[in-house]
Amino acid sequence: MSGSLYVITTEECNMNCPFCYTKFVPDFKDTNEESHINENMAASIINIGNIINKTKYDRIIFHGGEPLLYPKTINNIINNVKYESEYSIQTNLNFDLNSNQIDLLFRIGSFGTSYSYDRFFNKPEEFKRFKHNIKFLVSLGLTGSLLVTLTEQHMENCNPFALKDIVDELGIQSVIIERTIYPIDEIDKYHDKYQDLYNKMDLYMLQCVKIFPKRKTNLFNDMASSILNKEPFMPIHCSEDTFTLYNDKLKYGCPSKEKNIDNKKFMIKEKCLECYYYPYCQGDCECINHICAFPVKLCDFVEHCLNKK
Repeated sequence: MSGSLYVITTEECNMNCPFCYTKFVPDFKDTNEESHINENMAASIINIGNIINKTKYDRIIFHGGEPLLYPKTINNIINNVKYESEYSIQTNLNFDLNSNQIDLLFRIGSFGTSYSYDRFFNKPEEFKRFKHNIKFLVSLGLTGSLLVTLTEQHMENCNPFALKDIVDELGIQSVIIERTIYPIDEIDKYHDKYQDLYNKMDLYMLQCVKIFPKRKTNLFNDMASSILNKEPFMPIHCSEDTFTLYNDKLKYGCPSKEKNIDNKKFMIKEKCLECYYYPYCQGDCECINHICAFPVKLCDFVEHCLNKK
């Protein structure tokens, strides 16, 4: 069995995003060597994963916090992995890149970074540096992807046309648009508020599909695959082939699931089973028994496009 492994290189980050759960470190100088993952332990778990879990981690994602705080640690982990894997890294790119960090990005061959309006709200210099770094890396021939988180503030202040202008300026190759994952207790407490937010996310994604080239974002093709194959638009069984490695434990599922989801609260409601969209939803990681986050309007539009062919 193959699988993906998120390596939480560090839980420290130089950004303090309102929707994130990492430890804020205002200055990289305040970090210390004890705050990164044990590289020998990480490499050992990767190497013996196929024995313990009968899983070969064919995709290893360096995550955080800000993983580029510790390029030496990541290089040492890669050096000690005894089989070939695909590597990727998720970095905020909101700092001045040094030669060690650039060399590591070239070794990995690509980079992923994230954007939402509130990440850079009232921080024009940081946004300028962020854009400069992306354009610089793209100019060097590195492939980049941009993860856009649909927060409430982002949708109110950066409409899809404004987002497309940013993407075009950056020259980024692909855009992954994701919903914000809210804590289930918050959703239960303010159900109507969050249902309204998910409806707004649906409309936002629909407009993105209409104005971005189909291959530029994850939305059209993922929804089309969901409709044609009667499979979930958002993966619901990620824990079966996705793991997250912390400095003290190896956990099933992605980092967001580890931090925000309570599996004990998942129950399929009868009304979900009777819903027209259930074959494409099947209750993703925060819908079941809580709220409907499935993008109905996006699904209808893509289904209409497929039927016209």
